[in-house]
Amino acid sequence: MLRLHHHHLHRDGDPLLITQHIDEDVYGIALATHQDFFREDNMLWLQQHIEIIDWTWTGLLRTQVEQYEPARRYYEDEPC
Repeated sequence: MLRLHHHHLHRDGDPLLITQHIDEDVYGIALATHQDFFREDNMLWLQQHIEIIDWTWTGLLRTQVEQYEPARRYYEDEPC
């Protein structure tokens, strides 16, 4: 759908260059860590990069990303 790919820019794995492949063209759209791109909230990552992603033919997915509300995270130092 979005044809997002990742490329390692360093031997230890980070950072990653995130690219989007559109037809014969490849666009570098973001830098990310493995943690951010693979292990964290993927919908939030898409939402944070919504303006630089080509959403052609994926209108429903874009709407879902736009409407997505990440779960609130609780931290030890916050009152419950």
